[in-house]
Amino acid sequence: MNLKYIIILTVIILFSANILRAEDTALPKTTSTIEKNPDETAKPPVFDEETLRQKDRIRISSQKVKSQTGTIYIYKFGQPDKSGILSYGKKFNAAGDLSEEDWFDFSGKISSKSVPTYDKDGKKIGEEWFDAASKLVYRDIYRFGKDGRRSEEIWYNINGQVSYKVVYSYDDTKNSNKRIGYRGDGRRLFQIECSDNQKDMSTTCISSSGTYFQQYGNTTLERLWFSAYGSIFGKELYLHNSSGQLSEYVLNDTTADIIKRVFKYDDKGNILEEIVYNRIQEPVLMIRYTYDYIK
Repeated sequence: MNLKYIIILTVIILFSANILRAEDTALPKTTSTIEKNPDETAKPPVFDEETLRQKDRIRISSQKVKSQTGTIYIYKFGQPDKSGILSYGKKFNAAGDLSEEDWFDFSGKISSKSVPTYDKDGKKIGEEWFDAASKLVYRDIYRFGKDGRRSEEIWYNINGQVSYKVVYSYDDTKNSNKRIGYRGDGRRLFQIECSDNQKDMSTTCISSSGTYFQQYGNTTLERLWFSAYGSIFGKELYLHNSSGQLSEYVLNDTTADIIKRVFKYDDKGNILEEIVYNRIQEPVLMIRYTYDYIK
């Protein structure tokens, strides 16, 4: 695997970090089955997006975290390089919300950044992306229904035109939700419908390209991907520690070069290190995270 490929792959990993911590690891938001469990020690942690964001928000605010940076170290002969490449950074406001996310080029200068926006209650309502010259590239906004749940997500291009849109709908009687994606010209791109089964703590999602099934354990989430013909073509496993933090991600897919990611945290719950392994269980790169605290 060459250096260029590793760097490109790492950028993808960094972009996907929030997804792995939130929507891709989300437990069903209906928790009646959990509440009836007599064994309190067997309660699964809650992984839904908003609960995680509020949990991190309180933690970061109480610690007075000002910023976080991620530096990449590439492995050679089984050991990471002594010199790393500054690749990624986050800034937080006094409430603990993410206020800016930066990506750096090889010279250490910002190559792009994103800035989220929040309403008066701290709910995320949109985000803007900028290039190296701080020129707005595109932005998205979230719209919500009367029940407070997201109803639309709309992406606008540099000319202010709609380039992409996702419409959300919910059916509480069936514990299901649906997402439909559209191009700017109104043509449908995809449709995904998911339903929760409270009895076995699972979720089944069906789309035009196939189906995936998620099974939730006390500290695990397993996702199986099925083709349109019903055969399994991929498997993902998410392992969490006792605090509900993602500790290991394993991918079983014959087309993938990266097979495992392992995460380590400090005693404050902040991620310290992420190691990425290839198919033959060799480490290929490491991301180390550092923090700046408000004094």
